[in-house]
Amino acid sequence: MSSIAELFDLFALNRVIDTYCLSVTPDTLVSDAITLMLNISYENEDKATCILVTEEGCLIGILTQVDALRLAASGRNLSSINIAEVMRREIVSLQKSSHHDIFTALRIMRQYEISHLPIVDEKNQLLGIIEEKSLLQFFLNEHDSKIAKTN
Repeated sequence: MSSIAELFDLFALNRVIDTYCLSVTPDTLVSDAITLMLNISYENEDKATCILVTEEGCLIGILTQVDALRLAASGRNLSSINIAEVMRREIVSLQKSSHHDIFTALRIMRQYEISHLPIVDEKNQLLGIIEEKSLLQFFLNEHDSKIAKTN
């Protein structure tokens, strides 16, 4: 690294925010939401591991893969339940700011023991998500790149 600015750029939050994230409205049936999770693949062929619930673009809830499995195991009729009835309403999210970097996201995720960190703007409009696997992939890629440069 030749400058502090390059170092800040290296660890910029944008490097790990996935702007393509699965989101639905509060009136979406749980069965439909789970079907989306199972059938939507991202560029890297990973399946969605959570669904963000938005109303007029604002983040109001989250349903994770673990939540969906618990619901499925409960025996409830998921085709008669709106996601608003079962989503987590207390959401840990991060407001995007030039003061926040990858380490901010990592600290929050470790502190709250979460695998999904929605990123919002100052009006709580959903901008994207950072997932634990994205952070791990970022650090692995940086590590591999350093090894390649030394060889």
